[in-house]
Amino acid sequence: MPKIVDHEARRGEIALAVRRLVAREGLAGATVRAVAEESGWSMGAVRYYFASQDQLLVFAVESMMEQVTERVLRIRERMPAGPDRAAALIEQLLPQDRERRAECTVWLAALARARHDSAMDELRHRAWAGERHLLALAICDARGVVVDFDRDEVPERLVADVDDLQLRVDGATLIWTTMADQVSGRDLSVTVGTWVEQLSS
Repeated sequence: MPKIVDHEARRGEIALAVRRLVAREGLAGATVRAVAEESGWSMGAVRYYFASQDQLLVFAVESMMEQVTERVLRIRERMPAGPDRAAALIEQLLPQDRERRAECTVWLAALARARHDSAMDELRHRAWAGERHLLALAICDARGVVVDFDRDEVPERLVADVDDLQLRVDGATLIWTTMADQVSGRDLSVTVGTWVEQLSS
């Protein structure tokens, strides 16, 4: 029988290899050859899905966004609404473990590339809207209120609070990703807990 290839699984393995390489060696290290070695697939197999480094990075970012969305959905399914769930949602955007540090490193690299890459720029805007939607959900949880709004939408009455929280989250992401040695004694979960307390007061 011919071998059945799970293309989605293979693409996922390649995207994970890209994230590991970017986190470890920077964007320049995520060449097609390096990704092939990191993923255990041949260069031909990698090029079958992605003809260039740019395509690899775009897919790695799209895959990362999907994983964050899946984690958020699982949290909202298994945790009751409230401050604890608010904190758990916010933490999905922050570099609190190896996986999320790799995600944040790839994301920062993608933001830099977006200045000159129209495909990456579209992703940047999509991720911006998704982040703000997630933070609006977290704010509602922190305050114990139910607000019905569509995906990637922020109700007008929450815009100012989302603006403020997004500045905190994105600032923490930048610092904990690029200057981790300077904040090694600080617990990011404690910081998030403080934000949630302030939101609920």
